[in-house]
Amino acid sequence: MGLPELAVPVLAIDLGTINVKVSLFDAVSGQYSLIAAAQATGGPYSRDYDFYTPVSQAIKSIESQSGRILLDPIGRIITPCTSEGKGVGRVIITG
Repeated sequence: MGLPELAVPVLAIDLGTINVKVSLFDAVSGQYSLIAAAQATGGPYSRDYDFYTPVSQAIKSIESQSGRILLDPIGRIITPCTSEGKGVGRVIITG
């Protein structure tokens, strides 16, 4: 498994103990560039903690900043990208 091919938007999600950070990268002039970033309060980290709300809030902020549609109508990340340019090609999650 190698690096994602260029021209595929990548959504990076960091599930921190205090904040959830989400970044959107895409190919610009043949190199990956940061398009938008956002964070939301993540709450206490535990095995049972539901990160859906803070991740969703941060992704909605990125949608607002970038003008891109990343979530479907019920709040799921759109992957792979659609022919209309909605969604992302890869999702990377760290914690």
